[in-house]
Amino acid sequence: MRYVVQVADERVAALTQRPAAGWQSPPLEPPSALCLAAILLDRPAEQLRLPEQGASYSTPIAGGRRKVSIRPEGAAGEMSGPGG
Repeated sequence: MRYVVQVADERVAALTQRPAAGWQSPPLEPPSALCLAAILLDRPAEQLRLPEQGASYSTPIAGGRRKVSIRPEGAAGEMSGPGG
């Protein structure tokens, strides 16, 4: 099974003067999906898991929060189109 990693940066526009942003990875093998999510969340990959239904995590970023989801390829909730 391959996984898609989605990231959404939610920012307070008054603080950052930047809009929210999002991105979706191409389908990845499990170790690569965990590694990418760990980098985006700035935490060890050992703290993350790949359940059959997917998983969501969040972490604070300057001016807001970053939400990262790991979902099986083709699962509901994936962004559509190239790159999200």
